Amino acid sequence: MATDLKAARDIQHGVIDESVVPGTVHMVDLDQTMQAKHSKAHRDIVLVPTPSDDPNDPLNWSPRRKTMALVCMCVYVWFNGIANSVVYSVLVPLSEALDLSVGDLNAGTGYLFLLAGWGLLFFQPFALQYGKRPTYLISTAATIALTMWGPHAKGNGQWIAKNVLGGFFGSPIEALPEM
Repeated sequence: MATDLKAARDIQHGVIDESVVPGTVHMVDLDQTMQAKHSKAHRDIVLVPTPSDDPNDPLNWSPRRKTMALVCMCVYVWFNGIANSVVYSVLVPLSEALDLSVGDLNAGTGYLFLLAGWGLLFFQPFALQYGKRPTYLISTAATIALTMWGPHAKGNGQWIAKNVLGGFFGSPIEALPEM
């Protein structure tokens, strides 16, 4: 709070600290006089944010590794998204096979999408604490198990339980890949 007041006072008096004004980071160093990391390909480009020296820092990854990470993420989102939403194309045959009404199947799917949002209250902190990889592996393993359980659900209670768990374990696709 005190820093914000000082910055506002400095701006009023014509003293502008560029670190508090958004958009004032120098990204091009034509004279190459800045004490910052520069791109290897283009010596006049300043790297913002500055990559660390850690080879596991995503800013230091090779283009091939970045592409592989993107492909894996897309496959994960596609697999879990399809596994949790494909039921709409087979509602009538599924209703006949499970002896459930279409309304009950829709209600279960509603619970699935409700938990897809609420499950993030667990998975966001979990991923921050333990990492995204274990979160994705747990999510994928549970989605596979729940997808295999779906056709064998006996009654409305099992259908609702399968969808509640499916929404919970499928929830990481809603926010984690974008982070």
